[in-house]
Amino acid sequence: MSSMNIKLKCFYTDGGQNPNIGQVFQRRKIIEGDSKQMERYQRYLANTLSLIAPTIDDCDFVLCCIDKVESGTEAEFEVEGTDVDWVINASGVQINININDDWVDQPEGKFELNEVKVAVNGWKSFLCMSEAFDSIVEVEL
Repeated sequence: MSSMNIKLKCFYTDGGQNPNIGQVFQRRKIIEGDSKQMERYQRYLANTLSLIAPTIDDCDFVLCCIDKVESGTEAEFEVEGTDVDWVINASGVQINININDDWVDQPEGKFELNEVKVAVNGWKSFLCMSEAFDSIVEVEL
C-alpha cells in the first residue's frame, strides 16, 4: 500500500482577523500524492480525524485502541466522534461517516491499522504545535 505515495499534510490557513483575539488560524488536513485513492483518503481519513480525535488525549485513546487490537488484548473497539465512528479490529479500521448512508460500512472506508496509526500520530504531532503558519506536519501513509 505504501507504494501509492500518499501523504497527509496538516497545517494552518488564514482565518482572518478577530478584533478581540487577533489572527485566527484554521486547521486544515489534506491528502497529497499521485494516487487514484486520494479522494477516498481525503473523505474518510483526513476529513474525519478532527471529528474522531479533536484533542491530544483523544488521539492517545485511538492509538491505545489500535495497540490493544494489534497486540490481541482486545478484539474490537468502536470509537464514536461527531457524526463519525471508527470500528477498529484486526482487519483494519472501518470509518463510517454517519451523515450520509452512502458513507457507512463502505469498502472505501476501510483502512489498514498502520495507515490509521500513522495518520493519528501525525495529527497528534500537529495538535502539539503552536498555532502558526509554519506549523506543518506531513506523514506518508
